[in-house]
This record gives sequence, C-alpha cells and structure tokens, in this order.
Amino acid sequence: MNNMEIDKDEKNNNHSDPEDNAVDEEEPAEINIEYLNEKVENIMKKYERLNVDEEIGEKEKQKDCRLIIEKIELENFKSYGGVRTITPLHHRFNAVVGPNGSGKSNLMESLLFVFGKRANKMRLKKLNELIHNSTKLNNLRNARVSIFFKEIKDDGESFINVPNSSFVLTREVYRNGSSKYFLDNQELGFEELANILNNKGIDLKHNRFLILQGEVEQISMMKPKSNSLKGETGLLEFLEDIIGTSRYVTLIERLSHDIDELGEIKMQKGNRVRISKNEVDTLEETKNASTNYYHKEKENHCIHHIKNLLNRHSYNKEIMGFQNSIDEKLKQNENIELKMKKLVSGNNELMSIYKLIKQEMEEIRK
Repeated sequence: MNNMEIDKDEKNNNHSDPEDNAVDEEEPAEINIEYLNEKVENIMKKYERLNVDEEIGEKEKQKDCRLIIEKIELENFKSYGGVRTITPLHHRFNAVVGPNGSGKSNLMESLLFVFGKRANKMRLKKLNELIHNSTKLNNLRNARVSIFFKEIKDDGESFINVPNSSFVLTREVYRNGSSKYFLDNQELGFEELANILNNKGIDLKHNRFLILQGEVEQISMMKPKSNSLKGETGLLEFLEDIIGTSRYVTLIERLSHDIDELGEIKMQKGNRVRISKNEVDTLEETKNASTNYYHKEKENHCIHHIKNLLNRHSYNKEIMGFQNSIDEKLKQNENIELKMKKLVSGNNELMSIYKLIKQEMEEIRK
C-alpha cells in the first residue's frame, strides 16, 4: 500500500503543476559556470587597472590647477579707441557693472569675438563694424582683442602661478571683413587653434563657457536628451559640454557595455538559480514522500518486532509448561521402569521355581 501511495505522489508531482512543466521546457542549455566566472574576473581586473586619464587620451594633470583670465587687451575695438587693458581681474569671480552706455556690452562682445562668435551674435551685420570709428580715430585698418590666460593653484585666499602655463589668444578683424587668429603671436587656422585650445580646456567649437542672455530661454526649451539621428543637442549634452564631462562619453559607453555583459551574466546565473530552485522544490516533495514512507515502514517494523517479542514470550511460557510436563512424564516412566524391573526379577524367580517343579513332575511320571 505504501509503495502504491508513493507512486501516486510521484505521478501527481509530475503532472499537477503546469508551471513546472513550463520551466522544464524553457530550461536553457548547460551554462559554463567556469567561463562566466572567468569573464567576470577579467572585467573586474580591467576596472582595477583603469586609468581614466589614459582612457580619455589626456595627459596627467594636477587636479588643483585651473585656468583663469589674467587680463584683456583691446585695440580699436568698438568704443575702445587705441589700446585699452582691462585689469586686474580677480582669480575667482568678476562682475562688470556700470550705467547704460558705459561699455559693458562692448567688453562682453570682445570675449564673444575672440572666442569665434559670428557677427549676428554681437548685434552686427559684418565683423568690420567692430573696428573703432570716431572723429579722432577713423579709417582704422583693424581691431584686435587679446586675452591673457594662465594656470594657477589655489592657496587659501590667494593663489600660486603655475610656471610656463601662460598663453595669449588673439583675434584681429580687418577693414575687408576678414579675421585672423593668433596663439602667442603665431597665426593659426580656426580648426587647428580649436584643437590646441581644447586640450587646454577651452572648447571654441561649442563655446559652452559663454552663455548669452538670449540663449537662456533657448537652453530652457531644449529636449532632455539629444536625438542622435537628427543631430540635435539636448540639455544633457549641453550641460556635459559645459562641465567638461563630454570627453568621458566614449569611456562611459565602453564601461556600459561591460556592465551590460555583467548584467547578462547575472541574468543567466539568476535563471540557473531559479531553475535549480524549482528542481529543489520538486525534489523536496519527493524527499518528503520518501521520508514519510521510511518513517511509516520503520514504525511498522517496530510494531512487528514488538509483536514477535510478545509472541516469543508467550511461546516460551508454553514451552516451559510442556518441558515441565515432559519432565514429570519422564519421572513417571522411570518409576514404571523400576516397577517393571522389580516385576521382571520376581517373574524370573517364579520361572525358576516353575522349571524345578516341572522337572520334578516329569520325574514322578516316569
């Protein structure tokens, strides 16, 4: 009966839960755990050896160094006739204030000019309109703006100049509307100059460090993220360009690929764990049925053994009784044998007397 019950339980376990059958059907091929572990270990070792500066193609830089504008020099630029030097500039924060018409906008437009902005960004039709024109100074050949940069290290409220870190960025505009760029008095094309300054932390191509009043509303209307298919710039990319994290995009994409690989490995191992758990749950039911069967059989065996002991005890009593009666019968037989021996010995005496009498009678007859 117990064996039949176990067989039924096994059939129920095999056919009662359709989800278990679905798991069996979806069970993937055997996963090479050693291969997955080795892959994870290689990725983690790569992270341990990761050097961000080398990965993004930049030279080692001391993190406490930063670039500041030391002074601005203008020559015949808009309302500034002759050579004018704007200095000193604070190493942390500067504000340009003054009444209307004092030249605040002209100073800001000088920065736009030297950093490559077009004429329409400076409220002009042509760049040659930037050349100063007054009754004293007219028909000037060109206008020039130079910005003097240097690197410093902050030292409390003061700073320390970094040796050999100064350079001068200059742009000149001529009467015919053309313009030229100079770096430390060496003429360069815009693309070449932009690449050099980009390594120094000045991105002329995007000019994210210059945000005009009219651009604030445009920035607020940007999409959260760019559409790479349409070539648009989103707010995320705009902010990354401003704070300088856009150079990490390639590295982040590569690391994201590694993270995706780790996620896939995790999913494979998770699926294996889930399948193993289902197998364990199925085997748990079989184990419980087998354990119950074992305990029942053990209980039946104990009961049977106890019954045998009781039966044996009763049989021993009966045997002892039979043994006692046999002993009594044997004693009785011994007594009977003694009596028989006595009778036989008495009979022998009688026979000897009988023989003598018979002989005497035969003699008398003769």
